[in-house]
Amino acid sequence: MPVINIEDLTEKDKLKMQVDQLKKEVTLERMLILARHCQNPL
Repeated sequence: MPVINIEDLTEKDKLKMQVDQLKKEVTLERMLILARHCQNPL
């Protein structure tokens, strides 16, 4: 994975990276919730 110098990024690029990261976190969180639900059905 290439090294990214944060100082060289524009504000738009920084925000886009942040949004992409949050999307990944939300996806992982949903997967975790579904996995827990499957293990412990109501």
